[in-house]
Amino acid sequence: MLNIVRSMHQFLGGLQKIEREIIERTRAAGIYLRPQNLQWQRGQGLMPPPAAIAVQIRVQGKTANTTFSRDQVENSWERVARPDVCARVQEIIERLTS
Repeated sequence: MLNIVRSMHQFLGGLQKIEREIIERTRAAGIYLRPQNLQWQRGQGLMPPPAAIAVQIRVQGKTANTTFSRDQVENSWERVARPDVCARVQEIIERLTS
């Protein structure tokens, strides 16, 4: 039971960290992005955590879509540091600022 709670905590923390990273980096690039501009899992529930999590970001007439694995999300619960996650975030920023 403790492992399930820990996993859910890491999953939700990872989602929050990734979302904040996307928002901060987009704002640094000059685009004002708010949490409302992000849609996780096409608005479907996130519990129990799915194996892959889709995110769509819409702002200023542009859309960026990507998917993160559950492992990528859970590994980002303290900070966004995995090279593959950082690369996906960068791809999102490039799509929204081009």
